[in-house]
Parts: sequence; structure tokens; C-alpha cells
Amino acid sequence: MITHPPGSGLRYPVTLRGEDPVKLMMGLSGAFLAFLLTGLLAQAVLRVSWFLRGQPDFREYQSLALAYELPDGILASHLGIAGLLLFVLLIHRYWHGRKAIWVISVQPGGRWRYLLICFVVAVAVLNVVMWLMRGGNMAWQASQPDWAIYLALILITSPLQAAAEEFFFRGYLQQAIGSLAGRAWVGVACSSLVFAIFHGDQNVALFAHRLGFGLIAGTLVWATGGLEAAIAVHVANNVFAFGYALFTGGVATLKATSAISWEAACSDLASFAVFGALAWWIGRRMHVATLTP
Repeated sequence: MITHPPGSGLRYPVTLRGEDPVKLMMGLSGAFLAFLLTGLLAQAVLRVSWFLRGQPDFREYQSLALAYELPDGILASHLGIAGLLLFVLLIHRYWHGRKAIWVISVQPGGRWRYLLICFVVAVAVLNVVMWLMRGGNMAWQASQPDWAIYLALILITSPLQAAAEEFFFRGYLQQAIGSLAGRAWVGVACSSLVFAIFHGDQNVALFAHRLGFGLIAGTLVWATGGLEAAIAVHVANNVFAFGYALFTGGVATLKATSAISWEAACSDLASFAVFGALAWWIGRRMHVATLTP
């Protein structure tokens, strides 16, 4: 199949500019369908793990797993979402006729040194702010059963899940919506809104938390020309959130969270904003490409 690069001098959220609007709309429809199908992929993983466990009562097993009372649930849900990464690469290649290297940045290709530096910065910033704001209120408890298995699965699958969400929301959705509207800010805003809504049941503070994260990550993609910084902070946030949960009430409790305080929301958003400013500054110092060549 013949591929073609995006036009010259474009920001990341509008790199699909020039595509037929109907084609972009159909691509977005396919994206939402793909998101729904992640549940089926997760179910397939659960079926395999259920079989390997000796085929206990499936309804009870599924309920426990999806609530993260069993480590199988983390494996299934994260691999299900990771399937979005494959979808984004395939739709870029075979629907839009773009090489996969244009998905991650306008350079094109991955700027791996920048991603690694951003990850180290994200780990430092998120943990420092959390300990300053909430360190004295951490409800430490005995580690949950099978914590080592949970931790191994978190370290292996959370980066895949977080990266896939960035490729899907800040990658394809932001590009398709931004290019369809002809305005980068529309892509950033709309993809962030969809990101927050798709996280399910939540109170206003938690919705604002997720929307704010999406807006900061989306703005970083626009400002730095790629997904690297957004992936770095998303991976760091998820890995440490689940990691701390192992010793502060359990992963299942974190999974069931549908409400947080405004204090917690503002604390986390402050850490995301600090990281965003540093990632932008580092990108400037490293002269990362922000426009297509």
C-alpha cells in the first residue's frame, strides 16, 4: 500500500489535515467501536485464565477478577486496553495511508531519550508533590495477599495500558478531531473530554481530575510535537497509583474509586501542571520537533 506523509509545518493535532472529512468521521466511528471491543479482548483473556485456574464458577470468578480482587483482572483489563495501540497503528497505516512513525511524533518516530528523561522527571515530580501534600495522611496497611504477583503485573502491563490510552486519546482521537475541525485546540479539548467521560462513574472532582490530566497531556502533545511526555507521565501515574495501593488498602479499593476530594484533585493536577511545565522546558532545551518537516 502506498503511504504519504502529512503536509509540512503542521502541529501534531492537525497532521491529518487534508483528509476527506467523511473518511475522518468514519475513522472516528471505528475508533469508538474499537474502544468498545476492548471489553471483548479482556473477556478472552479472562476465559483463558479461568481455564488455567481449573474452571471455577465463571460468574463469581469474573466478578472477583474485574473488581481486581484477583490479579487476573489487572492482566485482562490492561491487555484489553493495550489492544487500542494495535488499532491506532493499523488505522493509520491502512485507512489513512500513514506510516506508524507519524503516530508518535511529528519528527517522525519516537524520541526515546526525551521520553526516558520525561519519565524520570514525572516519577520525581508526582512523588514529591504527593508526599508534600498527602504524605502524612497515607493510610499504610499490611500488604494485600499476592502483592508480589500484583506488582509484577502492574510493572509489566500498566505501561502498555497507559501508552495505549495515549496513542488512542492524545494520538488518534486528537489528530482526527483536530484535523476535522481544522483547529488544534478543538482536538485537545474534545479528546480530553472523551478521555474523562470514558472513565465511567465518577464525582465532579474526579471528573475534573481526569479532564485536567487530559488537557495538560494534550497540550503537551501540541507543544512538544509528540506523545512521549504524555506517555511518560501517564505510565508514572498509573504504576505508582497501583503500587502504593498495594500497601494502602488494596488494588480493588483503588479500582472501585468513583469519588475523590477537591483537595486530592487539586494536588494531583498541581503535580501534572508542574511536570507539564518541566517537560515543555526540557523539550525546548532538546530542540524536539514541534512541526512536521
